[in-house]
Amino acid sequence: MDFKNDEIYEKDLTGKTPLHYAAAGGVNFNSNVFKLKLQSKLVGIQDNKGLSALMIAAELGHVDQIPFLLQEAGLKDSKNRTALILAQKANQQKAVNLLWDLEKKLRIAEPINNSVCDPQ
Repeated sequence: MDFKNDEIYEKDLTGKTPLHYAAAGGVNFNSNVFKLKLQSKLVGIQDNKGLSALMIAAELGHVDQIPFLLQEAGLKDSKNRTALILAQKANQQKAVNLLWDLEKKLRIAEPINNSVCDPQ
């Protein structure tokens, strides 16, 4: 995984970076090479719809990636949704459980249909 410095920041036509695609593809974020080369430089970048890698991972249920993307907690997409809301809408209960306490602490959990369901 060799990238020139500028290449890792390049976005495609939808605004996605390599980190967005890694989240969608279930890449192991625990790899030292991955952490050093991509993750630290791309965390927090949102695509044209405002989606972050955490939002994509949560919506797809890639719970093993969530701990490595928690810096993105609190980001909202163009429809004002957080990773927690996207995970709830996609019925990804494990992702909801991981994100619930974090977003609650950040006071950013917002209702779906007028109520956020406590995952407990």
